[in-house]
Amino acid sequence: MRLTVSQLCLLSTETRGAIDKAVASRPVVLFMKGTPETPQCGFSRASIQILGLQGVDPNKFSAFNVLENEELRQGRLLPQEIYYW
Repeated sequence: MRLTVSQLCLLSTETRGAIDKAVASRPVVLFMKGTPETPQCGFSRASIQILGLQGVDPNKFSAFNVLENEELRQGRLLPQEIYYW
């Protein structure tokens, strides 16, 4: 499933570029609150723990801190839409 033009228009060019860069940088990208070193919610903390328990090399995934981006914090793009991007 691809995003529609109306869905893509919800994000600025800068935010879309940051997401594109993150997704292209590693095979796995975790969109989370905080960073792997300092997760800011229980779900983000649990996600990092699960990756560690599964032996995922931290160099093989990238984390995108949604709290640093006002557009994502305001919910302009839902996580399931990022997934299908």
